[in-house]
Amino acid sequence: MIGNKKSLVVVFGVMLTLGMLAAFIQRAYAPTLLATGRFHQVAHKGEGVAAIVQFRNGRRLLRLSEFRTTDKPDLSVMLISAPDAFENQTILNSKVFVLGQLQNAIGDQEYELPADLDLAQYGAITIWNRKYAVNFTTAPLRPSGH
Repeated sequence: MIGNKKSLVVVFGVMLTLGMLAAFIQRAYAPTLLATGRFHQVAHKGEGVAAIVQFRNGRRLLRLSEFRTTDKPDLSVMLISAPDAFENQTILNSKVFVLGQLQNAIGDQEYELPADLDLAQYGAITIWNRKYAVNFTTAPLRPSGH
């Protein structure tokens, strides 16, 4: 009976150590949150979270989580210099950086950010209809408190 208890203690100790090691590795390699914001309606309803993250190797991504907007053609994901936008003119008057075509109108997605892109020059993410020059939805970005 004592042998079984010692075996259980050893197994439990190994499992606890492995769990702690896995948590440490996950924290060590998890990306750092640089900025985040929630989408709000402009010309069309928009919802979800925009987050800019950076990995230890310097790679940065824009992540859209639980994202949803109206499905239309010619939608682009853009960083804008304005801190927020509630109409089209703000976008037209802003410095913009186009990250690419919106991958999906619904769902999680990621966009690569160039290494030389100065994020300090941009204050929001917008979903822009190129054909009609319409701001569908915007997420003002707030720096994380790291």
